Amino acid sequence: MKKICVMIAMICSVFFFSPSNSLAKESTEQLLESALLNRYYSVIRQVTEDQYECDSVTNIKRLGKKDEFVPRFEVTI
Repeated sequence: MKKICVMIAMICSVFFFSPSNSLAKESTEQLLESALLNRYYSVIRQVTEDQYECDSVTNIKRLGKKDEFVPRFEVTI
């Protein structure tokens, strides 16, 4: 009986002390957003270069709340 209790306690401790996805610093939405920004950075740069005759995009910052349905961004050129 003690062996079973020890085994159950060990299994529970593994699940309790293992890192959880919910404890991640960035949410899945934020990770996807940053990946898309990295992927389409060249397109954003090209559009701003054609439209505003600038050489580079120095910063892209999200405006508003984290839970907005349609996010807004500030592009520094």
